[in-house]
Amino acid sequence: MKSEQAAMEPKNREQIEEKNIRNRDTSDEAVLERFMKEFFDFKALCKAGFFKPEWKKDYKAQAERVCTFFGYKTVYEYGAEEVRAHISYADGHKPKGEGFITVIPSIYD
Repeated sequence: MKSEQAAMEPKNREQIEEKNIRNRDTSDEAVLERFMKEFFDFKALCKAGFFKPEWKKDYKAQAERVCTFFGYKTVYEYGAEEVRAHISYADGHKPKGEGFITVIPSIYD
């Protein structure tokens, strides 16, 4: 069993670097997947025609669409800046204490 584990371990610096690059790529993909799932409702955006149904698990395609639409260099720019907006509410539905201008903080604060 030890010999099997030893055979699977990288033997030189080049193999170690290659393994680290593969792990980093997987990690980057996992971060992108979590980010897209947290901030972009695929089902709703697909229904609105923003995403295509075949992109369900293609987070890179989803991110590219977001970047193209909003003019971002990277999808992680989404939510980076504070937004100030006037939000109209139906009579009786405005939250108590809500001012004329609503401030939506950066997702990174």
